[in-house]
Amino acid sequence: MTEKLITIELFGEKFNFKADEGHFKAEEVAEYLKRELETVESQLPAHTAKSNKLAVLVLVALNISKQ
Repeated sequence: MTEKLITIELFGEKFNFKADEGHFKAEEVAEYLKRELETVESQLPAHTAKSNKLAVLVLVALNISKQ
């Protein structure tokens, strides 16, 4: 099976990862993560979202796990 390189931008930084083609829709998962991150960031004060990226990612993970 061939691998596909997926790029996702979080907090203004680009991250690349490889995904096997055909197993799942990696691009859709990456877009879903970005939307969830944007939702959490929009609910926090700007200085919190910028200064505590780990806390924001934990909130995103908790929201995703709740769904």
